[in-house]
This record gives sequence, C-alpha cells and structure tokens, in this order.
Amino acid sequence: MRERRVGRSAGFLWMGLLALSGCLEFGLDPVDRDAPPAWVLVTEHFVQTPLPGVDVLFVVDDTASMEREQAALAARLPALTELLLDIGVQWQIGVVSTDMTREDAGWLRGTPWVLTPGTEGLEAAIGEVLQVGTAGSPPEAGFAAAARALELSEPGGPNAGFRRPEAALHVIFVSDADDRSDGWLGSDPAGAFLDVLDFETASGVSATASAVTGDEHIGCASEFGTAAAAPRYHEVTRQSGGALVSICALEVAPLVDALSEATIAWPTTFELQEAPVEETMRVTVDGVRMNEGWGVLFSPPRLIFDAPPAPEARIDASYVVEVGL
Repeated sequence: MRERRVGRSAGFLWMGLLALSGCLEFGLDPVDRDAPPAWVLVTEHFVQTPLPGVDVLFVVDDTASMEREQAALAARLPALTELLLDIGVQWQIGVVSTDMTREDAGWLRGTPWVLTPGTEGLEAAIGEVLQVGTAGSPPEAGFAAAARALELSEPGGPNAGFRRPEAALHVIFVSDADDRSDGWLGSDPAGAFLDVLDFETASGVSATASAVTGDEHIGCASEFGTAAAAPRYHEVTRQSGGALVSICALEVAPLVDALSEATIAWPTTFELQEAPVEETMRVTVDGVRMNEGWGVLFSPPRLIFDAPPAPEARIDASYVVEVGL
C-alpha cells in the first residue's frame, strides 16, 4: 500500500473537528448508515532512548600492508564493546575482508561468525576475527564486500543471524587505501553503497558508516605504516553521519569516543496507536511546539522526524482520529 505523508507543519484542524463533533445532533441510531463520523483526540507520549540493539559490520582491508593496523584495532575494540554494554545497547559484531576475488567473498569471518556479549572468550574472539590476515588480493573493494555481506545475511544465507530487524546498522571500514569497488558496483561505488544504507533505513532503523582510514586528501603516515587518501570512504561517512578516524593514530580514547557516538543509534520513528486525520497532528519536544522537521506515515501509522530528537527528550503527539459510529 502506498504511504501518504502529512505535511511537516502541524495543523489546527483538530480544534475545529472537535467543535464540530460536539455540535452534532444526529447519528445516534447505530443503524443509520449515513451517520457522520465521530472525532476523538488522542495524545501519545514518548521518551527518546537509544535503539535497543546495533549490528556492527567491520570491513577490514586484508592486503599485505595491514598487519600492524589490524593488531592495533583488535587491541582497542574491547573498550568500545564495554561502553555499549554500559549504556544498555545490545550489540552484535561481524567481520568481513575487502577481498572480493575469494570464493567466499562477503562471508563473515570466524566461528561463530556473529559475536555477541555472550560469546565465550569474547575478547580473544574479537582480537582473532579482526585480524583477517594479509593474504588478500587487491583491489580493496570495501563497499562491495559490505554490500555482499549484508545480502548474505538473509535467512538461509551464510551470514544468517547477523542482521536483526529491530537493530541499527553500523558499517566500519578499516583500510590504508581507498575503496575500489568499481568492478562490482559500477562507476559510482560510493553512491551505490549509500543506496544500500538507504535500503536498510527503509525499515525504520538507522544505518551509518564510519571510516578508519588515511586522511581524505593527503593520506597519512605513522608507526603503523602509511595510508593513502580515502575520499570515497570519507564521502559515505559524512553523508551517513558516521565517524572519521585516522588509521595512523588509532589512539584509544578518540577511537572509542568517535565510534561509540556513531554506533549508538537514536530513533527518528515512533509508532502511533491510530492513523491521524490529515493536518491534525501537533508535536512538541520538551514542551516546545515543533512546526516543522517531522511528518506522518500512514502504513503503518508513525511519526517520523527529519533528525533524531535529543537524548531523553519527551515527545508529545496529539492528533484527531475518525471513529465510525
């Protein structure tokens, strides 16, 4: 069924509709098929809290120059997973390499291939799975590998169990080179992968990408080695709202802060109990009337914001519902 979206400005029609319903003097006979509808004012309250879960897909460059970078990331990741648990986010982690020439390209690495807070020997398992090796073949096709991994997460696929319908998605690219997925995704691989993220968000969850790479224009160098510029990864990260982290630094605190901020997903969509009469919706956030920045979808009914409300914000939605007599 095609969805309709109410205009972003809250309407004043509900006041008139309530007045009209109060003046009705007919339609009391339930057999009367021509009776006018009744109008009921509904008020719903929400509190902005993090989405309950996030599925984190690491896409790690497995070419010959990545040994030290993989080891450095593996040593730092447990701090991120501990932070997510501290704030009540149930996470899952899957890891795939950038090598699309393999027969098992896009398959999540490790056994089990989905890591959770309940995985036995979790810290060792994370360190092992992130160090995907350095025998991978170029080109480093990070976008194509991520898209394939998500496709294979369908029920019955080799990555089944990774994507949960209610969980946000965060894809983290780790490479000392830029993406080269042209052979799989066409001449605009960055745009193609943004389409993949848009498909994920269509179900109402957030989908972001982050980049642990060289600097966008000049690359970088450090004790871990050198890294080329990565404008494609940076473009996707900026457009999806993720975090940019220099692979030449990999300092613990900035890495954890940046990735945790991008990983914690704040919802933009709130399910409504009933379908509102068009143009009757009024929305306030922390007591402030919002005349724009939101809309209503009708199939099923839900309030959707252009940007997530602030953490712990109170959201009040009032609207009129038509009730047949």
